[in-house]
Amino acid sequence: MIKISINNQAVEVKAGKSILQVAKKAGLSIPTICHLPGLESRSVCRICSVEVEGHNKLLPACSTVVEENMQIQTHSTKTVNARKVLMEFIIAEHGGLETLNTQVRDYASQLGVNNARFYLHDQKLKDCNRYSSDYIQLAQEKCIHCDRCIRACRDSHIINRSHRGSASLLTFGEDDSLLDDTACSSCGDCVAVCPTGAIYSDR
Repeated sequence: MIKISINNQAVEVKAGKSILQVAKKAGLSIPTICHLPGLESRSVCRICSVEVEGHNKLLPACSTVVEENMQIQTHSTKTVNARKVLMEFIIAEHGGLETLNTQVRDYASQLGVNNARFYLHDQKLKDCNRYSSDYIQLAQEKCIHCDRCIRACRDSHIINRSHRGSASLLTFGEDDSLLDDTACSSCGDCVAVCPTGAIYSDR
């Protein structure tokens, strides 16, 4: 066991736990989008970022392991303001709140974010449905690049992310194939873990 402080409360926790796990056990709610229990954390969305004494930058709670005497603030002014800006970028990059699912809209509401101050031109809207198959559909404009689908796919070569930043796209196969041309078994795991409805099924 190690001793840490979370929101000015001294607690003893097991070594090797993430800040997110410790906060959850302490009854503290930290918003997450890309994190999903059972899948490796990649710290993509950064909505779960928290303030840790001694660090200039906010740290992702989902992948940061607690250390002896760590001083953590999960809802400091700096943390909440950063989450608001991150949420605004998510909204701006992905077509507005109406395109995102209930979970993400709820997080935005909790943060007091009802709109975005930014506008990002999204080239991927031009050809967002070209990868869809008979069972699985892809709405590229709703993808927030959380990589849940990539991590959940049983075959790591089927779902990929290409390009960077606002140009990022979900692609399929090793050579940017149509989904029907890959070894996809239509198991639905990617549909089940997608937090925004970017990958979905009408069946």
